[in-house]
Amino acid sequence: MRSRPLFVVMILVAVATCLRLGVWQLDRLHQRRAANAALLGARALPPVALPGPRAPAQGLRVAARGEFDLGHQFVLRGRAWEGAPGVEVATPLHIEGSDTALLVLR
Repeated sequence: MRSRPLFVVMILVAVATCLRLGVWQLDRLHQRRAANAALLGARALPPVALPGPRAPAQGLRVAARGEFDLGHQFVLRGRAWEGAPGVEVATPLHIEGSDTALLVLR
């Protein structure tokens, strides 16, 4: 008889935990949808020309002219793309008219 109230309490705790996790999942869904909408809005904007007066915000497209520095490119190993193992090649792009270089994943 003593185990019945303990069992009921354990069930109520489990139900409350599951309900809270469900609310958390819905909150995460709304956060992801808002982040995806912001990224889609940024992709719709025209690209920002580099070099520019300010650094572009995250998610914005950029356009830059310059010359690739093939002597300083390097390989990033252990990458996966669509479930297949592979590598990425990063090459510095020296922006014309500036002493700045960007790393371009190719």
